[in-house]
Amino acid sequence: MHEAHRAIMASVAATVHRTAFQADPGPYPPKIGALIREGLACQAVDYIAALRHRLRLIAQMGAALADVDAALYPAAPGPAPAGLDSTGNAGFNTLASLCGLPTVCFPVALSAEGLPLGLQVTGRSGEEEALLGVAAWCESLAAFTAHPDGA
Repeated sequence: MHEAHRAIMASVAATVHRTAFQADPGPYPPKIGALIREGLACQAVDYIAALRHRLRLIAQMGAALADVDAALYPAAPGPAPAGLDSTGNAGFNTLASLCGLPTVCFPVALSAEGLPLGLQVTGRSGEEEALLGVAAWCESLAAFTAHPDGA
């Protein structure tokens, strides 16, 4: 899943930015530049394999979500990172992102370091309004009102 997501994301970034990046890569931040270079090097067979894997996952997630209001799981493997240099580990967001599923994340607690811990609620494709209702209900049950340290 993670490899398929990366191959698709890198290939799309390379497609969109190829002309500008090849003319002048200077304005691109290092991580974005690396992603574009990765996409430019991606083989068509690998991109197609990633798209096929994505289609299988979309079907599996559609089946998994068919009889439930939403899926609820952690937003990340740990708390948000301190500072603004990173949004943290996005690994738990990959499945919803790859499948194009609507997802809402919200804080539910603070870590021992005073950083937010979150949950995410993922719903069925095209049912964003229903998902927002489920997320609002979950968030009300969490009743989280604390602020991260320094906020």
